[in-house]
Amino acid sequence: QGKLGQMHLPHGIKSSTGINDTFQGNGFFLKYITTTFPNTLVLATEIAKVYCDEYTGIIFPEVVRAVSNQLKELIPLQAKEFEEAEL
Repeated sequence: QGKLGQMHLPHGIKSSTGINDTFQGNGFFLKYITTTFPNTLVLATEIAKVYCDEYTGIIFPEVVRAVSNQLKELIPLQAKEFEEAEL
């Protein structure tokens, strides 16, 4: 499932990834970017509210840090993987 599928979250929170999954909005933003800007890679990323208690709004800083740090590391690796695949 690509590099983003390698994300590890604290407290045993499960991470899942999908390729070519369509979310609400039917990929409008992705289509707009790829037709407007040539040679552009779009990684449409959705993160479930595992970083907070959605009823109280309490943020879990350790989860936010884990997601942030891993996205900084894994997104460039994922982009490189696509580049090397010469799609």
